Amino acid sequence: MSYTDRQRLKAGKYLEVAAEKLPTLKRRVWWIKVYAAVATVLLISGGVLTGLSYVGVGVN
Repeated sequence: MSYTDRQRLKAGKYLEVAAEKLPTLKRRVWWIKVYAAVATVLLISGGVLTGLSYVGVGVN
């Protein structure tokens, strides 16, 4: 948070600062969800490939 934002918060302008920061926060949450989805897909893919290698299916 910038110095200006901290000063505005001290002055009691909470709603103004929050309204400006909300789009950034929403974007961060969206990216966190994307990263979580990618990690889930990678974990599942790794589990499936590991399972297939135990069964004997796959490239030698």
